[in-house]
Amino acid sequence: MGKERRIRKTARNNPLGTRRGVKTDTALPLTEELDFLKTKEATASLGFSLDELLQKLQSQVPDDRTSAAVILANLSSSPSTVDGVKRLDIIKFAAPLLLDKNIHVRLNISRFLGALGNTGHSTCDKLVEGGVMAIIGQVLARFIGCDWSKIDKSQNTVLADSLYLLEKLCESSAEAVEFFNKQNLIDVVLPLLSVELTRSFTISAAAGMCLLAVTEDNPELEERLRSEIPAIKGIITQSHASMSQIFMRAIGVALLYNLDDPNSDPSFQLEALKGVLETPSEQLSALVSEKIVKVTEIERARDIEVENLEKLHKEVDAHVSELSELLRAKKLALEVLTNWCCAGDDDDDDDGWEDDDSDGGSSQASIDETMDTGTNGEDTLSPEFMRATRVASLLPVILRQTVDLLPHQNESFKLSAATQNLRAEAEDVRCRAYLCIDNMFQRLRIEDFGGPDEVRLLFETLMKAMIEVCRADKDLFEVISSALRGILDCILRTEKSRRPNVMSCVNAESLMMVCETSQKGRCASTKMNICRIVTTLALLEASLSPGAVEFLFVVATGDSDVRICAEAFDCIIDLFSGDDYDVYVREFQLVEKLRRALPNFRTMYRALGKGETKMLAVTCGKNLRRFIDYKARRRP
Repeated sequence: MGKERRIRKTARNNPLGTRRGVKTDTALPLTEELDFLKTKEATASLGFSLDELLQKLQSQVPDDRTSAAVILANLSSSPSTVDGVKRLDIIKFAAPLLLDKNIHVRLNISRFLGALGNTGHSTCDKLVEGGVMAIIGQVLARFIGCDWSKIDKSQNTVLADSLYLLEKLCESSAEAVEFFNKQNLIDVVLPLLSVELTRSFTISAAAGMCLLAVTEDNPELEERLRSEIPAIKGIITQSHASMSQIFMRAIGVALLYNLDDPNSDPSFQLEALKGVLETPSEQLSALVSEKIVKVTEIERARDIEVENLEKLHKEVDAHVSELSELLRAKKLALEVLTNWCCAGDDDDDDDGWEDDDSDGGSSQASIDETMDTGTNGEDTLSPEFMRATRVASLLPVILRQTVDLLPHQNESFKLSAATQNLRAEAEDVRCRAYLCIDNMFQRLRIEDFGGPDEVRLLFETLMKAMIEVCRADKDLFEVISSALRGILDCILRTEKSRRPNVMSCVNAESLMMVCETSQKGRCASTKMNICRIVTTLALLEASLSPGAVEFLFVVATGDSDVRICAEAFDCIIDLFSGDDYDVYVREFQLVEKLRRALPNFRTMYRALGKGETKMLAVTCGKNLRRFIDYKARRRP
């Protein structure tokens, strides 16, 4: 039939080095309710109003500046009040205090600005507009040629916070990257990558994460850093006894990936990433859990001296820091692998698109069955990378990263704010591992994962995991369904004689429960993943077709999101494109039902403005008409 369709892109926008706490842009209109500082309650509790706060930020009295900085740091740390301080005037008055003589002012302002940087792209734009980039540049300049042995912990904290804020701004704003390049901040940041210089893994890791942000899609800087590749490889090859060193190793590999060195050996980087992922976190998680429970019990009993309690808190903080560094290293390693498997994917080109849903050509007499549900991206990966992947045997290592914390650890980690962040970081690692599995299967072949038996076991594991989480955790449901979709795409494009037998892992009743759950308030990508999973399973086992088409038709005609409707219609076309499925087309009266559904679908996408979503829907509409015409002619 000459089916025209938009193939699912495998590339995901996964900027390397994203820290936990970064949310999607949730900037809201600054109403009286959100603007805490304008309320009478705020004036009563703080003792001053917004105008007075701005005056205190400019005061010549150190105590006034300190109290204002503390207030801003506290307000920005709370989700209920942070929106009220995301104001350009506050930023402009607060940012220069990063250079204040008083270290307590600098510490709290760095906390305040760092918290704002984690709330979304529009806030980062405000920070750039407020002159924060220039202030950070001055902060960094103070450390040029300094005696690092005389830099205390508080100064280290301000520097690390400034570097992480710089990372976030450059990740969000092209203007920030332009400023970074123009002011040659690389000459200040690059030396900080050396632990031998800074005597602090915290500073060197922050510098490394900043470099990851600024080297992404920055040819000018990439060329400048190519001469540093031997030094970066030196970071990777150092012996790694501590979690801080393992984190630095992951940063080093990620930097090599960003620099895209043509002489780089993929096996060297993959083995390094494998080493990071193989570092066990279970024992450290158990230790942190045990310590936090002990401290909580002691605090409740109040039967210990303050000095001993402080000592215990320091022990907990040290273990929490270690586990956090390991989890961040694992997440970064998985991000590199995920992006590596996206290499060669380009954004779809919308140039020349016309808002025209006419047929635009004659229907052909057959449907091109080679345009299946998956994309074979093998030709975009180098043979060296594919060989290195097989040798490294990464799949079992990645799968181990999907294991959750033990139930009692999850409960104990809720007892402390610091360990609550650990729970979130551990969840990040799990989600990234599932996405990594998805992208690897979209790019590689069954043989690259150990053969059909290994893939079948993985499919069975993920099916069980999806059934367990589909009702409880929407984020995990999304990423597991994405991984299963990738696996099934890979199986479908494999020759029948080499396909693993995954149908024995499919329970029809459980699958139907997953389908029903996916349609109850879940995100669009989850719904589309489930549509594609059901379709591919029906293509692998024709007896599932009646149930599959019934589900797909309900989604296609009942969802309010045109993207989901288009995906479901596209799945129906893919499922019944083969002539051997005509019996199901007649049994379900598919031609008549699609004819009745098409006008409503056309009305939906015609109401959209020009853009990629409308283009997808228009293409789907053309395919539907061709499919209907072709199948109508085949009826006896």
